[in-house]
Amino acid sequence: MERLRGNTFLLLLLRAGCQVLLNPQEYGESKDGVTKPNMLADLIRLTNPEYQPAKLETLGSYFSKYLSGDPPRSPAYLPFSNPAYQFGLQSRIADDYPAVLRQMDKFCRTYLTQEDFPLRLLVSGIVDAILADDSFDGTFDVGDRTVSKPELDNQKRFLLQPFLASVWSSILANHPDTSEGQETYLEWTEDAGYNTAREITTKIGAERAKKIAVSANLPEEMLVDTAEEEDAEPAEPDVTVEEIHEDEPRVELYEAPFTNPQTGEKVVAQFHVEARDNGIAAGILYGGIHIDRRKKDD
Repeated sequence: MERLRGNTFLLLLLRAGCQVLLNPQEYGESKDGVTKPNMLADLIRLTNPEYQPAKLETLGSYFSKYLSGDPPRSPAYLPFSNPAYQFGLQSRIADDYPAVLRQMDKFCRTYLTQEDFPLRLLVSGIVDAILADDSFDGTFDVGDRTVSKPELDNQKRFLLQPFLASVWSSILANHPDTSEGQETYLEWTEDAGYNTAREITTKIGAERAKKIAVSANLPEEMLVDTAEEEDAEPAEPDVTVEEIHEDEPRVELYEAPFTNPQTGEKVVAQFHVEARDNGIAAGILYGGIHIDRRKKDD
């Protein structure tokens, strides 16, 4: 039974790796800094852009353990067990999606081959692993929309960067334990000899790869920050605030137009209400009102 976890996701990325990454050196620095430990570090930086391992050699020794599904407990190097980190990429996607996509775009152009079929094999392998893994669920960004797990089976077109970001985010949040992928790792690889990385032998995704299209060309509009757009061309506010009288509830609306990439819902504004009984409500305006919380002062 295939299990898609951080280590098996990484294994499929390695199968689609660029030539420099697949050179014989296992942990040493290449001229371009394109190494397996740096690849893992840049995956971690998708959640925490400031992440910097104290010693790359130590991260290198941890890389093979992470890949095999038996990583050491070292939050400084491998922060996957930290709840704040597990959901950190979800938060970044919700708050600053263009920045996440720019990082993922750089990641793909640094570590992955730019050849068409290996990229299709990467995406189709991930899709097949998700469909085969009865413990894995969620929604996935295919570029122009988000799709459910059952819908993945019939999806024919994928935009690489948002798809990889959504899958990696789901793994971090819901399946951070790589030991659950140990059997899959052994099934997808074979022993290549003493002190040598196991050889990737899995053919997962090979049939699906013949039937799908994968683009790595991100549209410019997906990479532009909302704040930059507003600075460049100030827009009229989408919401207005009515005149407030002292004997009426105090209502404050904050313009916050953006689209939630996970749900596709457009957020029009955030609101803050102070009622006459000292109750306070705050939340988000979608098109209907959703109240996040309300409390009453004593």
